[in-house]
Amino acid sequence: MASEIGRVFGRTPGLAGQRAAVRIVLALSVLFPTLGLVPVGFRPSAAWADDAPGERRRLPTARVTAVRPEELPDDPSSFATVIETADYEGEATSVEQVLQESVGVQVRSFGGPGQASEISIRGSTGQQVVILFDGVRLNTAQSGTVDLSTLPLAIVDRIEIARGGGSAEVGSGAIGGVVNIVSKRPTGKPRTNASFTGGSFGTYEGSLSHADRSGPVDWGAAYSGFTTQGDWKFQSVEVKADGVTVFPSEELERVNNESESHAALVQGAGDLADGLRLRVWDSFFFVSRGQPGPDDDPLAPNGGQSRTAHERRTRNVAAMTLEVDGWAPLPASVQLASTVSYLYEQSRFREPEPDLLDDPIETRQKNRSGAWRTTGRWQGKGFGVEHDAGLGFELRYESLSSSDAGFHRRTTEAVTVSDEIGVWKNRVQLVPTLRFDHSDDYGSEWIPHFGLIVSPTKWLRFKANAERSYRAPDFDELFFPDKGFVRGNPDLDPEDAWNYDGGFELGFEQLAFLDDVRLQWAYFYQDIENSIVFQRISPTTVAPTNTSDARVHGFELSGRFGLFDWLEFSANWTHQDGELDEARDPADGGGLFPPIAQPAGTAIPGQADDEVQLRLRLGPSSGLFKLVAERHYTSKIHLNFSNASTLSARTVYDLSGGVDLAQLWRLDRRWFPKKLIASITVTNVGDVSVRDSVGFPQPGRFLYFGIEGSW
Repeated sequence: MASEIGRVFGRTPGLAGQRAAVRIVLALSVLFPTLGLVPVGFRPSAAWADDAPGERRRLPTARVTAVRPEELPDDPSSFATVIETADYEGEATSVEQVLQESVGVQVRSFGGPGQASEISIRGSTGQQVVILFDGVRLNTAQSGTVDLSTLPLAIVDRIEIARGGGSAEVGSGAIGGVVNIVSKRPTGKPRTNASFTGGSFGTYEGSLSHADRSGPVDWGAAYSGFTTQGDWKFQSVEVKADGVTVFPSEELERVNNESESHAALVQGAGDLADGLRLRVWDSFFFVSRGQPGPDDDPLAPNGGQSRTAHERRTRNVAAMTLEVDGWAPLPASVQLASTVSYLYEQSRFREPEPDLLDDPIETRQKNRSGAWRTTGRWQGKGFGVEHDAGLGFELRYESLSSSDAGFHRRTTEAVTVSDEIGVWKNRVQLVPTLRFDHSDDYGSEWIPHFGLIVSPTKWLRFKANAERSYRAPDFDELFFPDKGFVRGNPDLDPEDAWNYDGGFELGFEQLAFLDDVRLQWAYFYQDIENSIVFQRISPTTVAPTNTSDARVHGFELSGRFGLFDWLEFSANWTHQDGELDEARDPADGGGLFPPIAQPAGTAIPGQADDEVQLRLRLGPSSGLFKLVAERHYTSKIHLNFSNASTLSARTVYDLSGGVDLAQLWRLDRRWFPKKLIASITVTNVGDVSVRDSVGFPQPGRFLYFGIEGSW
């Protein structure tokens, strides 16, 4: 997916339009006090302006903000965010942390740096978000989730987030949205980057990459390595019964929490002929880490953490893409792209010393996925209106070989038809999409989507979407072996959802003395049938079951502005309410495990109702130095359907600062880096207790020192 802003057309607003814009901004300043100002003039944002009706405009190459709303060409009406990783130079951060700053997104971490984490969009589960790497699906049919810690930031150029259902674009699993991780691409010019970071608790990370051109081929190679001891102190959870403390909180040490990982990316691209380009790439990742597990047993030593459990995971993804754009045998209005990809993932888990009554545990899983996807687009005029029509075909094969659950496979075929219809000089765009999915185990699904974009002026846009999405149960949910506390349920039905959202975007290149002012607000509503949740089906067993409808609704508000090329401020607020309706009568069915009824209106556990992110960057546009302050607020999180257990609300502050030594020293030597940034980062300055799940504490205050250079 290439990132570009959508087309917004219209004439330059007059005095009445200026006054209307000022009134809107002043009204919204109640929600964003930092935008409370009296503008004396404005200029519409250049990113939204057009030179002539019907002309497409791309965003400027220069990026001046860390997180900003954008549009994605494959889903132009969606509410989307593009994160440019270059904006985080001189900051010790990760894919998980930069995603956490995006509006509508929550990241659940299960143990701090190096340990697993997963994404939630608009209250979704991790299985309900599809993660792509350069357009190739990383979700496997085994678990449906992608561990964000397996995606090192050093090889990432940008992250594209489409919030809301995305099954019309990618098929099963995209109930919450779609995230596309875009790698750093060679540009044909020699470029070398290197970085090293050292921090608390024996944490070190380094990366090295080089890109160049050899003849007609642009090529690049990158490596990233990470290691940590992870032996930090934390406070255990206080346990109360009827308001009386049964087990007080105590200081414990996270044990068996070491992690070591290695990642590599190699790629090459070249023109086979005019308008015919081939790209080939391979991405490798390996991690070996301890698995301390939860600390939720107050009677066991160290909270019941395991000292011997260990996991090894290997993933390799390879792909080849042929792009056809401007090739002589085809009309200039036609573009084609065809991608063949293969994913292999192997994991091994060992627990040689489990509980006294259990035998040693050792499991192995191998996931394989092969896919072919071809898309074509045609741009032109028909029946008096502008069209950007698309047609896509996809074939995907997935399999699991498990030492516990045996062998399982799934084959899916899909056809997608889409269009972008521009009317009223493209001030109104209709975006219909229809996808047909067929899998050999769950049959056929028709997935419609309808989007609307209305652009009455250059500085104001309205968007709305109505779309269906679904998720087929993953193999763990279906076939998890009946060994101990958790087992699978082969009678599960697919999750089925309807997503609706609507809102507006404002954008000004200049508003009084502020630069690049942007504001976005969206309301969303989601109705999910057959939600899959793990429930206790007996005193000794938990299994996944289908519930009745679950509903999630809320709003997203985000904004940013710059001041005098020295200050950038961005903020976002996500509010959501998730409720589980009363489950269907067990007499209506449910297979081996009929759903257990929950009272209507029960809050869906694992979600924070409110998240607020603030980011302030101070420094000249030359990049001589940069100071960053961030504030992250998360409201309380319910842990179960009874809502009897909760995690307290928290506010976390992060600080970082960096200076470009190359600008200070100005040494005229060929070997000296063009950019050499020395930095210091402190996360969780207040050393507050942080947990996204009751059994998995995260570290408190963390200190990093870093150096990164480019040649």
